[in-house]
Amino acid sequence: MHDQPVHHLFSYGTLQQPEVQLSQFGRLLDGRPDALRGYRITTVQITDPAVVEASGSDRHPMVVPAPGSADLVEGQVLAITDAELAAADAYEVDDYTRVEVTLRSGTRAWVYLDRASAGTDTVREWLRSIEVFAGPLPDFDPAVAPAEPVDLFLAWLRAALAAGVPDAHAMTLSTVGEDGHPDARVLILKNVDGDGWQFAVHAGSPKGRQLAERPSAALTFYWPQQGRQVRVRGAVEPPTPFSAHGVPPRWSAPEVEHDRCHALRPCPGKRGQGVSSSSSSSWWE
Repeated sequence: MHDQPVHHLFSYGTLQQPEVQLSQFGRLLDGRPDALRGYRITTVQITDPAVVEASGSDRHPMVVPAPGSADLVEGQVLAITDAELAAADAYEVDDYTRVEVTLRSGTRAWVYLDRASAGTDTVREWLRSIEVFAGPLPDFDPAVAPAEPVDLFLAWLRAALAAGVPDAHAMTLSTVGEDGHPDARVLILKNVDGDGWQFAVHAGSPKGRQLAERPSAALTFYWPQQGRQVRVRGAVEPPTPFSAHGVPPRWSAPEVEHDRCHALRPCPGKRGQGVSSSSSSSWWE
């Protein structure tokens, strides 16, 4: 008794052959004709002996994109189970990659394309090849960190500026949107002192409305040359009117975290519990 088919797989090549289906899936699959637009067929040489034995050939068809053309690749849509999809993945050699496409009939189906032209795994491999944190990184010992988070932050900010980090005072302000989803943008730090971190926002902007509706936010500073980041998060107090001396309104963010990153993984940092920090502006940006 086979599991209920839950996938559509478009085959334009050897997976349509009864002998291949029997050897890979142990049964003949139900299929119907369909076609894939905007692709053309080429061939690839197969060196895997098991695949060659199952198909009877060392030359298999492969489809590659043909943008802007009327090319059409004919084939069959096969109804398969989770286990059979895994078996198909194992059957196809590394030259192929599986992606989801829309066929001529409108059916969404999996298809095996040329890995290089599909560009899916190539981007992942390219990103993995980029060197990160290549140089020596400054040490951070939580045991000797200042008790006051602002002091540590200012020391790290000065070090980032001395190291030539561009826009070291730029930060990501993260808020929560009306739909409950996170939102973020880059702002410039206006000031930081014993009262906290200060930045400007406008009441009519999305971030201004978000802070008014959900008075909670987070700031993130990142200095890549040193593999360091600082996160500030907490409640945001509604702005207060200007004083007679033009003092801007403030908000409070009571929890500050200091992190050192290494190889894309945050290392244990120092957290200042109950430390008062705030954000202020002369208006909501």
